[in-house]
Amino acid sequence: MQKAMLSLVWCFSVPAVVVASSSNVITKKLPEVPSVATEVDAIKSWFGIQDGVYFYKKGELFEEFSNFHEVPIELDEKIWPRPEHYFQAQKFPDDVALQEKIRTETSARKIFAIARQKKPARRTDWNDIKTAVMICAVQAKVEQHANIKELLLGTKKRVIMENAGKKDAWWGAGFDGTGKNMLGRVLMYVRYPKDVIQRGAFF
Repeated sequence: MQKAMLSLVWCFSVPAVVVASSSNVITKKLPEVPSVATEVDAIKSWFGIQDGVYFYKKGELFEEFSNFHEVPIELDEKIWPRPEHYFQAQKFPDDVALQEKIRTETSARKIFAIARQKKPARRTDWNDIKTAVMICAVQAKVEQHANIKELLLGTKKRVIMENAGKKDAWWGAGFDGTGKNMLGRVLMYVRYPKDVIQRGAFF
């Protein structure tokens, strides 16, 4: 495991959002999220794409792309055990104690359960900003771990898909390949953001 760089990672740009810190309140900018291209949604299935990159389970090829891959990231002046810890904690900006509970929990499964249990207290704009938060977390992982950056850039312009099956049709490609595959899109965005920006939409 590589140690996270001791410098803050600044996300791409745009609307500022307030996040809680143990010592103060941090105002940061979230990345602008490209729209989902209609031509992509017209694809009948993410599966079967020639030379696609599939990831999900631990121990499999490209497991490093998973949000549950255990590599620390530094964001908001704190070290998070893995990107998923950071992502789940951002659901509760007004509850510093809960954020810290999530940050210090060692089990990724438990932090997911905690966030689900506390769903009524989740920030009301979560669905509007969650993809931007994911971009921040993934960007931090890629920029702070040279081996993951090399792996991601090595995929060149191959289509990346989270093969989560029926468990997730939003972040993953879904059980039949018709899911949104948003985590795959985020990885492709972080890989070559200029390509995405020029198109004005995700892959």
